[in-house]
Amino acid sequence: MPLLIAMTDIIDQIENRHFKRIIVDIKEKLKKVHLFQLSYQAYQCIFRHVHKYVRVGENMGSLDQVIERLADMEERKTY
Repeated sequence: MPLLIAMTDIIDQIENRHFKRIIVDIKEKLKKVHLFQLSYQAYQCIFRHVHKYVRVGENMGSLDQVIERLADMEERKTY
């Protein structure tokens, strides 16, 4: 699934208005810069734990696999 379509699906599911605005902003920036790691630069404090993985995934052409692994890891977390 293309990243912009996936982001649209995610945005539709976000209940927190503040976080939703952030993700919408990242999506709009992604349309312009075409690199995920650059699109969320202003929000690195929120996404610092995934930045290195995203950068490597984009550089290797495997961003989809990296995002899938990060999602799996997040789902397994216990808070």
